[in-house]
Amino acid sequence: MASADLYQSVLQKLSKLPVSYLENVDRYLSELGEQAKSENATVDSIMSFAGGWNDMEESDFQDFVKDMEEGRKTLFNRVSES
Repeated sequence: MASADLYQSVLQKLSKLPVSYLENVDRYLSELGEQAKSENATVDSIMSFAGGWNDMEESDFQDFVKDMEEGRKTLFNRVSES
């Protein structure tokens, strides 16, 4: 459903609700807005971290990747001592 159609559908449904329910609807919509704002903040903080690699020199980044690969090999190739 296109956003304009969805918007119209919501408005039509709201117009059919008794006025006494609108306070609950308003409260619910406010909660949804706060959740959306929080999710956007989380995405923004993750994306800002993702851009942290831009400042690293290519040779330093390659060294980091190599160290990570070696660390994974030793971590996951351990023999269990039971």
